[in-house]
Amino acid sequence: MKNDPWEKAHKVWFEHYAKKLNKPEIAKYAKKENWFNFVDEVMEIAEPKLDETLRTIIAREKYFKIICDLGCDNPNFKNKEIVEYLYSLKEKFSLGLITTTPQITINKILSALKIENLFDYVECSRIEEKDDKVIVFKRFIEKNEKPILYFGGERKEIINFCKENNIDFVSSINKLKETISSL
Repeated sequence: MKNDPWEKAHKVWFEHYAKKLNKPEIAKYAKKENWFNFVDEVMEIAEPKLDETLRTIIAREKYFKIICDLGCDNPNFKNKEIVEYLYSLKEKFSLGLITTTPQITINKILSALKIENLFDYVECSRIEEKDDKVIVFKRFIEKNEKPILYFGGERKEIINFCKENNIDFVSSINKLKETISSL
């Protein structure tokens, strides 16, 4: 999956709440590198009577609705090179998907891209959880087993988690191919 919807969704999310709350300064949070740290602050303003769990659910539901509105189910977003390569790996390896995207959105994406059978294991974030891939990763390991390799984006906490747990980490298709050929 190409990242197009994900790269835009947080900007649209902050614009939505800036407009809804009539606070244009909220839209500026989207430009910050650590934009995610401002989500709770915005949700406390938007939903002051709700508890943190409910605010998290509302924030995440809105965010993932925006992602889908931006085309998460658009087959043109499929990264064919990566998908073809991953299918070729299924002959020798089991593949797992570890994601902070909720199950309902992942199902929609996998179906639209016609790759429902690509992954042997899928572990998704629960809608009430904060965006914390380490939590999802730990749950994956509890249910399945520790993977020998993780291929994903370069989030510092995941790189550290993989190092601490002796899991090889790669973030590019070329490095993935190189690492797989050495196994």
